Amino acid sequence: MDNQLPSISNRDKRLLKICNQLSIGFHVTIDDIKILEFDQGRVSDIYRIIFKNDEKPLVYDKNHRIPIQQLVIKLFRPHTPYDPYESKMNSLIAGFERLGPQIYLTGDDYIAMEYIDAKAFNRQNDYDEKFIQLLASRLARFHSLQVPIAKNSYKDRYRYIFEEWADEKFWNQFYNESSFGMKALRENKCHTIIDYNVQIECEFLRKQIEAIDPIIVFCHQDLNHSNIFIINKQQPDIKFIDFDYSGYNLRGMDIGRYFADCEKFEQYSDEGIINDEKMLRFIRYYLDENCNIYGPNYRQDPCNSPNTLLRESKVFVLFAQMIDILFCLWETIAEPKRRDKYCKADTKNTDNSKNALQMMMSSDDINPS
Repeated sequence: MDNQLPSISNRDKRLLKICNQLSIGFHVTIDDIKILEFDQGRVSDIYRIIFKNDEKPLVYDKNHRIPIQQLVIKLFRPHTPYDPYESKMNSLIAGFERLGPQIYLTGDDYIAMEYIDAKAFNRQNDYDEKFIQLLASRLARFHSLQVPIAKNSYKDRYRYIFEEWADEKFWNQFYNESSFGMKALRENKCHTIIDYNVQIECEFLRKQIEAIDPIIVFCHQDLNHSNIFIINKQQPDIKFIDFDYSGYNLRGMDIGRYFADCEKFEQYSDEGIINDEKMLRFIRYYLDENCNIYGPNYRQDPCNSPNTLLRESKVFVLFAQMIDILFCLWETIAEPKRRDKYCKADTKNTDNSKNALQMMMSSDDINPS
């Protein structure tokens, strides 16, 4: 997951300077720390810092100062696709509420945070009732957070996907016969993407999202397995990480993302979607915790009925899948070295994609035309 890096560089000096701001009177040299780089982090640079000697920084945990052996430092890259201020604010509040790593220090272009010795949520956990219930309740708690960022910008997320990321130029790179993208799709025998115009599917999906009666909560907005951590203690707990894209949105945004990945070996796969019964099981646990937060009348509101939330979640399952499809298409153009990973030949009947869409949108009021 991480690899030893060479000693001194401008980057190391920068990380060292951050470490020496952690507590009063604390000072280490480059020889006193070990710097490991995480192999993930596509829009920021993330490092794990280990203090090798006896001297360790002291950080506050509620009313106590405790020494820390290691921490994580996230360095924001210039011109990030997200707002660093909002990312820091989201991280601070999630950490304060024990729903994410504790934040030790922030600056204009970095966050220094708690290192969590944990495992990412995986498909085995998706089959375990206690973890399903725990995740649903923790997500309900996360959705109840009040964060001082814009609350009327919930449409920005899908507008960015459908208008800015997948704009007309993007589609011309694939559905123009002479384009590089179409050539790559044909060479790799990606018949489904060619036969079913994804641009038209995006237009259909956007209409479905805009037809939902919006119940707006604070959402993670990238709730895949790798951003859900299980802390292995006698009483297991769950914390979330990576709040760069978090913001106010429809609650189905997070629930649908989880359902889209649930019980799968990997995110970018064509494995099936869990059935309605399993979705409703998670939703009922989620509603139980909301009743604990807001009172028993929460469930009385028709907007909070299991079937209403199921419908909304299924729309966002499609949205999550569409983001994955668009990401793979984008990688096919932007990252030639990763093309073999994301641009693969169809091995099944090309009707599978349409059949999956019909199955997902099985409710009478969501059927695609």
